[in-house]
Amino acid sequence: MIFESSLLAYGAARDGLGLAIGQIDILQDELESGRLIRPFQHPVKTGNSFYLVWPTLKSVATPTRHFIDWLLTISDQPREFFKRAQD
Repeated sequence: MIFESSLLAYGAARDGLGLAIGQIDILQDELESGRLIRPFQHPVKTGNSFYLVWPTLKSVATPTRHFIDWLLTISDQPREFFKRAQD
C-alpha cells in the first residue's frame, strides 16, 4: 500500500493493515499504549531513523512475518517469528 503521509501509514499499521517503518517521536504515544510495538530497541543508523511496528492484538499474515524477520535479520536483531533462517 502507498499512503500520502506517514501518519496514514501509521494508522493503517495500528488498524491491522500491515506494518510501517516510522519515526519514534511521532509514534511514542502509540508505542506506550501498546497499540503498536517496536521490535527492536536501537535505531537503524542511516542518517535517518526508521522503526518497524505492527499491531499486537491482531494476527500478522505469514508473508508479513517473513518480511519482519528479514528486517530484523538485516538489522542484526533476533528474529521474532521464524527463529531459524530459511535455506
